[in-house]
Amino acid sequence: MKVVLFLGAGFSKAIFNQKIQSELIDDFLTAPESEDFVKKFPKEFVELTSTFNDIELIMSHYLNLGYPEPYIEGDETLYNKRFIVFLRMALAIYFREKFKNVGYDYYESESEYLIHDYFHGYGVVPDDLSVITTNYDLGAERAVETIKGMGSYFYPGFQKVVDTRDKVPIMKLHGSINWIEARGTLSRIGFANNTRKEIITDILDDLTFHEFTLQKDGTKYAPVLVPFFYQKQLWSKINQRWWGKRFDELWHQAFKALIDADLILFWGYSLPNADHHMFTLLQTALTRSNANIQIIDKLNKNSPETNLMKLAYLSRVSEPDKLEVSKHGLSEYLRSIVET
Repeated sequence: MKVVLFLGAGFSKAIFNQKIQSELIDDFLTAPESEDFVKKFPKEFVELTSTFNDIELIMSHYLNLGYPEPYIEGDETLYNKRFIVFLRMALAIYFREKFKNVGYDYYESESEYLIHDYFHGYGVVPDDLSVITTNYDLGAERAVETIKGMGSYFYPGFQKVVDTRDKVPIMKLHGSINWIEARGTLSRIGFANNTRKEIITDILDDLTFHEFTLQKDGTKYAPVLVPFFYQKQLWSKINQRWWGKRFDELWHQAFKALIDADLILFWGYSLPNADHHMFTLLQTALTRSNANIQIIDKLNKNSPETNLMKLAYLSRVSEPDKLEVSKHGLSEYLRSIVET
């Protein structure tokens, strides 16, 4: 059975108690993990975050300032271009330190056992498992290791793996905190003229944050993080020489995995209104797919159903038995299944 596990921000919240997007910014500014680099941020950044309280809006804002239309090179645009890179660096270090803490708790908590027992006890033991996630953090990796064992995953298109037969592909549609690109020497010229040909996936723990940069052995590094939804197209255009084409191929692989699946599990993903790229991908894929679909996503009191639920209903309107929806939290759902 071909199973696709599709993870969103709700998965990180439920399983790792990890804040994402709109709930992230206060913690990002005040957490001990952020102390060293937040104090280096310019005053206007802190003022913007207190006003908007949404990391996606802040990242998109600086991207617009760095690449305005019509584009005019100057000190201000250069500053904003650099700042959006520095912000991604800070986010990578924040998630790295934060995830170490929550990761330790995960391996000693109920969440790990719930995921393990769901797949191995409930009968969802896939012959062919693929994971798609919209998150930057390392929650998808921990989940796969819970299901299939340590070192059982790889990143298609971004990692060279000789033999992938027994490994689970993790398709991170917005990049990952551990997808690190070398940005050249510590000089300004070296940073601007780097080649950025490869992504290193095992160096994040070795990098230190110093003076607005991630550094190691005289080289600057940056994580490859795509905006969640507002500025995907602009980011792809800017990075076409480097990662834009690879992400196009990755999204195509995700699309194919969804079409070919026998079972699609959506855990904590709701399809935000602003993400028209994902809406198009899912609308086309779910319409063509014959898979059974299971959606687990906790709703707030003001929302009877999510965009994803509405889309899934439309794609399965003639076969309602192929759609299962749980409007409770992921932990509650897994607990109810495992205990029955």
